[in-house]
Amino acid sequence: MPLRFILGLLALLTLPHCTDRATEAECDRAFDQMQKIRTEGQPDMVKVVTLHKGELERLPFLETCVDKANPAEVRCLLEARTKSDLTRCR
Repeated sequence: MPLRFILGLLALLTLPHCTDRATEAECDRAFDQMQKIRTEGQPDMVKVVTLHKGELERLPFLETCVDKANPAEVRCLLEARTKSDLTRCR
């Protein structure tokens, strides 16, 4: 689940919405949940590198999420437990 996946989620979050927006705290927790799912089952060293690289994606994700995402999208990410669940949030 490389950068392409994150960019796909960012694209989803940039769609126009007429509802309330997600908070920064919700978006931050959603990003943490995605990172947790992305690294499940990886060897420790791979996990460390993946998490480090993922941190480079945090700020753009948060900015887009807070500006464009509705709470239902963020709730979907927060409730996701598997990579399959994440893809359903698109």
